[in-house]
Amino acid sequence: MLSKRQRTVLQVLKEQKDYITIDQIAKKVSFSPKTIRNDLSQIGQFLSEHQLGKIQAKPRKGIRLFITEEKWDKLQSIWQHHDAAVPAEERKCKICRILFQNKTVHMADLEKQLYLGRSGVEKALNDVQPWLESRNIKLHKVRGKGLQIECSEFSKRLAYLDLYTQSQANKNLGKGIMTGSNSLDEIALYFNGFNADGVVCSLNETEKKYGFHFEYHAGQQLFFYFPLSLLSAEQVS
Repeated sequence: MLSKRQRTVLQVLKEQKDYITIDQIAKKVSFSPKTIRNDLSQIGQFLSEHQLGKIQAKPRKGIRLFITEEKWDKLQSIWQHHDAAVPAEERKCKICRILFQNKTVHMADLEKQLYLGRSGVEKALNDVQPWLESRNIKLHKVRGKGLQIECSEFSKRLAYLDLYTQSQANKNLGKGIMTGSNSLDEIALYFNGFNADGVVCSLNETEKKYGFHFEYHAGQQLFFYFPLSLLSAEQVS
């Protein structure tokens, strides 16, 4: 089965209407041309083995994928069957983060990021919707625009906290969420990468001023409840 990076390369080729060079593909997926050459070899072998299509290379022109829509749908089905083993909770977390981090999300974008066909994405959304509604978050399908969520910032932050807690449930993170850089990196992902230094410093100053230490879970919750006014407009998305 193709890796996620190789699927991304294949998606780039599918979207390309003409030939594209290896260097251009490498820039699109942020990997070296050498890696892309190796990937193209494996992708070509995979397509040939499953009789799904072929990759053609032409000197001074580049690479082009030849595949029918019928074969492409079959390929999506193969991926969907393979990815069925992905835990429902893991997929739910990923879908929610995508929805929270973007004002509008198109179905095609979810298909690419989840490596699912249209039916697989629709099923995943049906599974996620009750979870969102239980947290006062509405999911709308806006014609011509895509999927949008409607909720207060507080509801979104509480949902983020739930997602983070679930994703970390089986990990041993130790006692100090506000001191470990790995913990900060993980939390920052849920806020689309904003700089957490201000939050950490404020919590540390509070502990120093009043002579106590936040318990692990209390510190974790305060991180997500922290006032948005302390973040720059560029950091809040």
